[in-house]
Order: sequence, then structure tokens, then C-alpha cells
Amino acid sequence: MHNDTSSNAGDVRNADEITRVKLRDGSAIQLRPIRPDDIEREREFIEGLSPESRFHRFLSGNFHPSPALLERLTDIDHRRDEAYVALAQRDGKIMQIGVGRFFSDTDGKQAEFAIAVADAWQRKGLATLLMQKLMQAATARGIEKLYSVDAVENADMRDFAEHMGCARDADPQDHTRVIHSLYVR
Repeated sequence: MHNDTSSNAGDVRNADEITRVKLRDGSAIQLRPIRPDDIEREREFIEGLSPESRFHRFLSGNFHPSPALLERLTDIDHRRDEAYVALAQRDGKIMQIGVGRFFSDTDGKQAEFAIAVADAWQRKGLATLLMQKLMQAATARGIEKLYSVDAVENADMRDFAEHMGCARDADPQDHTRVIHSLYVR
């Protein structure tokens, strides 16, 4: 994969940061921090996920985001939390094809992360790129551990978490879920 960072990659809080990359299949995409004006693009992305992908991301297959949730997902405090969108151009329109995000816990030392990739863009290395961006941002903010709560039967996440070096533990509060965790510092 080829990276061409158009701005200072060390400043992960720079909302204008754009990273251009090529995926394994040669597709050219852009990664950048999410912005409030991405709200409609985020809605289209979520609603365009297959029921299985929506279930794996939100633990509900019939999930439709409320306006309040969409605002929370796109208008974030980049000093504590982070979200990167993956964008591709198709038929003259820029569309969101993935998102990776974390929300810091109150202690600022841990953050819950989530990654979602549009079904047609899966298995091209995009989730790995998004996770790498999240790890860089977490490290810059002093976050020590990223974790994700997932359905036990989510084999794609299990494989991805293993690929990224995450530990996998049973969720002590819900036997249908697991917690994947990764120390980044």
C-alpha cells in the first residue's frame, strides 16, 4: 500500500489531514478525520451496510441511526476522541466506504474502538489502515489501550483482531460478547 500524506501526519488532531492510499486491489482512496459536514455521508454509509455488517458494528441488524447519534458520530472532540473516514470516488460522487473511530474513557487511558467497512470494500486492507490510524492517534493522545466489545460469533472481527495482535477475553457482563484489547503504548 502506498501512502502520500498531504499534511503533517504527526498532528493527528488536524481536521484537514488527508492521507491518500491505494488498497490491495489498486483502488485509490482517501483517509481523513471525520467532520460535522459528513453527517449525511455517515447516514448513507451506515444504511448501506448489509444487515450482517450492521449487526457486527452496532450489535443490531435492523439498526437505523437517529439524527442525535449521527451528530455524535460526526461532531466529535478530536482532542479526546477520533474518527477517520475512508472515501472513494464512484460515478463522480465521493462516498464513504469505511470508518474507524475511538471514544476515550473518562480516565483518558483507554478508548473503545470500532471499525466498519462497506461490504464491497472488505478484504482489501482498509480495516488495517483505519486501525493503524487509530493506533497512531491514540498513542499521540496518551491512550494506553484500545478495546472493542463484539459478538462472540463475529468471525471477521475475531480474525481481524488476531491479525492486529489484540487479546480476546470473554465479556464478564454478557456471555454473548467478547472484548478485544490492544495495548498501544
